[in-house]
Amino acid sequence: MFSFNSYSRSKSSPSKALSLSGRTQIECMDRGLRSVNGAKHIIGLINSRRTVTKLFLGHNILSDDGCVLLFTFLSSPLGRKCPIAEISLNANSIGDRGLAAISAYLMDNTTLTELFLQDNLFTSDPKTVTQFAHAINQSHLRLLSLTTNRSLADDFCRLFLPALRSRYLHELHLSAIGLTYSSAPYIAEYITSTDRCQLHTLKCNGNHLTFRGVRMIIRAIERANFGLAAVELYANNILSGPDSEDTDDDVTGTGTTQGYNPNAWQDVEKLLKQVLGRNTHLKKETWKEALQLLVYSRAVLLSSKESLNDSSNTLAVPISGFRFNHFPIEIKLHVLSFLSPTLCSSQRARIFTYASSTSTLPPLLPPLASTSFARSAEPAVFSMCVPDPLVTMGFTTPSVWTVNNLGDRGCAPGKCMGRRSLLCHLEQRRMLWLEQVGCLAYDQTEVV
Repeated sequence: MFSFNSYSRSKSSPSKALSLSGRTQIECMDRGLRSVNGAKHIIGLINSRRTVTKLFLGHNILSDDGCVLLFTFLSSPLGRKCPIAEISLNANSIGDRGLAAISAYLMDNTTLTELFLQDNLFTSDPKTVTQFAHAINQSHLRLLSLTTNRSLADDFCRLFLPALRSRYLHELHLSAIGLTYSSAPYIAEYITSTDRCQLHTLKCNGNHLTFRGVRMIIRAIERANFGLAAVELYANNILSGPDSEDTDDDVTGTGTTQGYNPNAWQDVEKLLKQVLGRNTHLKKETWKEALQLLVYSRAVLLSSKESLNDSSNTLAVPISGFRFNHFPIEIKLHVLSFLSPTLCSSQRARIFTYASSTSTLPPLLPPLASTSFARSAEPAVFSMCVPDPLVTMGFTTPSVWTVNNLGDRGCAPGKCMGRRSLLCHLEQRRMLWLEQVGCLAYDQTEVV
């Protein structure tokens, strides 16, 4: 019987020195790994590393048997010690049994953020699809790619999207999976459900949604989705469509029926560009106002608590020396709300709650690196910046954050590169905070 510990660290240790990134990721793309033996080889490589954060296993033939063995190991206590953030299993001849094993691994998984499952053999088995959607809901998965799984088709969309309600899933790739116009209502219903959909990127290229289906999705975004900033609907057989009776979606404002024609398609493309531009603008305004509101809320609400605890605080306050801190809390919150006209009341309330708590204040001293890594729920977010190669070549790049020049302040001496980085870890922390207070996107409800 195969044991997960059968491969010692020394047996599978690499013969040559690895780079720092190479030590935490395993690349076995197109290595001819097959079934159970291939999975055993991968498990041996994992056991030979101190930690593993990425698995690139595309273009092999692990099939269901190999996938089940691999994810059984990853779901074990030994495998759970690896904070894997990204797994790529494209073109591995994996079917529904393998997908069920992946679903079991996803349950309550807070480390895996990116999963690539392109070009496999999944079908639309109701039990497997529902289990997969439920597992995603219970995970912190942020990117899912199911591109070129052509056997999924409309039945998958009908089963998967109504069951999907993850607040962490931000990017979904459904290109070339055999979708037709029948899937358009399910896509439109999902992206307009603000309590279930948190996507900022949706890719549905290479399907058969037709002109009517593409237009239905774009109009749904225009009507009730302010989070999507990138949408791809290319090559969807727009020249043809179902020969059905006219629907409200086919009727223009003048009451005439509108089918496909070059001008109509140009109008739809223009509308999509305008809607995505609107969403991007509102998203940036939401981020900026949320960060700005936090700064002033800290000063006002924390000082209000101090004044309430001050024993010298009396009811008789001279009018000439009347301070803002003596206003009732309701008036203070109302005044603060004018700093964030784009935010809705629930978003402001979450920021006020966060700002008024001393437990959310940053520590005076930075934590030890090992301690912060051990407690991190997001292993992909490291306290280091990715340098921008354009800077070293003499080109200039804009600041990653233009809000009060926050991107230039740096995270700590010698730690943050600010505008000189492709990826700033301080920016990542801001994004995590914005997600925590529900301000990643504009919320159209109750905006004052």
